[in-house]
Amino acid sequence: MRARQRIRLACCAALLLALSGPGCSSAHQTAPHHQSVQRPPTVPQRTAIQKHVDLGGLSPQAVTSHVKALAALSRQVLSVYTKKSGPKDGQYWSRGTFVVNGGVSCWYCDDAAATAAAVLSEEGKGNPQLRELAITTYSHAIHTYERPTGEVVDSNGSGVGTGFFAVQLGTTYLELKPYLSAATRALWANAITRSANYLINTGALTYYINGNVNLRQTEVMWLAWEITGQSKYYADYQQEYRFTMTPPVPRWSGYGMHLDTAPTAPLGANGAGYLTESDGDSPGFDPSYTMVQLDTATSLYVLTHAQRYIWLMNVLLNQLRPLVSSSYVLNAHNGTRKDDITAFLTAAPFMLLMSGDRSDLSRYWVGQLGAIHNQFVWAEGYSSAGFHLGLSNWLALPMLYVQHPDGILGGTCSPKQSPECAALF
Repeated sequence: MRARQRIRLACCAALLLALSGPGCSSAHQTAPHHQSVQRPPTVPQRTAIQKHVDLGGLSPQAVTSHVKALAALSRQVLSVYTKKSGPKDGQYWSRGTFVVNGGVSCWYCDDAAATAAAVLSEEGKGNPQLRELAITTYSHAIHTYERPTGEVVDSNGSGVGTGFFAVQLGTTYLELKPYLSAATRALWANAITRSANYLINTGALTYYINGNVNLRQTEVMWLAWEITGQSKYYADYQQEYRFTMTPPVPRWSGYGMHLDTAPTAPLGANGAGYLTESDGDSPGFDPSYTMVQLDTATSLYVLTHAQRYIWLMNVLLNQLRPLVSSSYVLNAHNGTRKDDITAFLTAAPFMLLMSGDRSDLSRYWVGQLGAIHNQFVWAEGYSSAGFHLGLSNWLALPMLYVQHPDGILGGTCSPKQSPECAALF
């Protein structure tokens, strides 16, 4: 039986049956040593599902099993994406680089798989090999692609690579900080600082590029604040969030958050809306990019545990759900930027379920697991930027949440400690 056929069967068994065991083994290419350190004994393992949350009929044990199944799937996908099976295999990892379809195109998209590797390295008894892969990948990317200004080399010419890279690097920094050497921590923190300063200095924080981009810039500023401790980045984080949601008029009339259904529930559970997107024409609703916005809102919630992102996940998800078929396919026709049909893949239902605000999403989330599984199995024969990003956005975020149920910083985003955590706008 071919290796990838074995992987397909293993993934299917793991995800659809939600096995609670250690999952499938993986065979990754050995990552070179890159000055990691062992976990200090003061850092505890965190894998508990909060029992007081209404999970819509699911038991905490069932949720844990489902998340372990995601981990098993992640191991298998990463094995395919990192191990070169033969001379004709065009997707593998080597010396800090993810090679996709025989080359490197959207490197910062592909490197998102390293964030998934970092998160997965903390599952169970840990996996030093995956940890080293993540450390080597991002240190290599800083040296290879980041310019002194903080801008990153963007082969796609889209100009948004700096934000993408900073978010993935910053998330990985927070996840692996206990293991990073002092030199690596400094290297990564300086890179994130340069990225944040580049966005500030170029005026990106006061220009409505598009909803998904500005929301991602909000996340960059939060990461810069948390990693450096510099209060100016906290101010920039708050300012960019307000700008993304309600940019000033008349200059940005029609941009920002648009509500099709104004919510009456405190955290937006019965509302529907989107951040506007435009390709140069009038701003409006684009389903494909609203799904991208949902990914970033989900990531922000996992990191910050701020209730504003529960609200945002709610209205974005509710906006999209009428366009999603029973097989989790999004009708994204007639968007302001795209006109297509695409798989509806997101970790947002899980986060909303775990937040305690949406017990009605339990069945929907379990269905999402099947859709995610099917898409990754279908894509095993080749890979793309979307699936590498998906490893981080769709597979790793639920694991990251379960590892850090009080937030990745250990509860520093308690409303008692920071008013921002409870604020919506």
